[in-house]
Amino acid sequence: MSGEQGYGKYVAFCGIVKSGKGTQIGLLEGDLKEKYPGREVVMVIEPGGTDIANALRKLVQGTYFGEEMNLVTEALIYAAARAQSVPALVRPVLKRGGIVLSDRCYVDSLAIQGFGRGVPLNLIGEVNYAAIGATRPDKVLVLDLELRKALARGLDPAEDKFEGFGVEFWERVRGGYKFLAEKEPGLITIVDAEGTKEEVRLRVSQALLGVV
Repeated sequence: MSGEQGYGKYVAFCGIVKSGKGTQIGLLEGDLKEKYPGREVVMVIEPGGTDIANALRKLVQGTYFGEEMNLVTEALIYAAARAQSVPALVRPVLKRGGIVLSDRCYVDSLAIQGFGRGVPLNLIGEVNYAAIGATRPDKVLVLDLELRKALARGLDPAEDKFEGFGVEFWERVRGGYKFLAEKEPGLITIVDAEGTKEEVRLRVSQALLGVV
């Protein structure tokens, strides 16, 4: 949590592909707007949200080249997108006392580029902390879903190359989230994403008690 954030709140949702992040963020947005009428509640997606961040997202996730992208290059592009979007989209809302709900954050880079791709965690941490400064989430919720159920929901590798990666890759990533949650239990909470959207919605609400 950062003094830069004033009295705003910043909640990020992370997890493997098709874990239901978008659905739960949408439900939470509605709940918070009802709970805090008149308070600013903003949804953001990482990477993306500004012209430059969107271009970086397309570059790293949806552009195919005649050469293989270096894994460190990939990690740096994600950090660069955050360096562009966090000051532009997140920090101003927090300074106004609003609530930011983010679909992904730097924790995903630690899990995906680190545990999934094998990029050193210290490198990922350094470049992302430089990118976002003190503007870090108050709470990170990792929606955890059994891989076979998540991958059965339909993938689109043309839009996001990571959706074409296999089960072994996503198992490493899933294990990475659990490792990170054990290291920072006050920041990162694993939320069981099995069941109906209303069942998961209740778990999300319980995990955010005292946060928002």
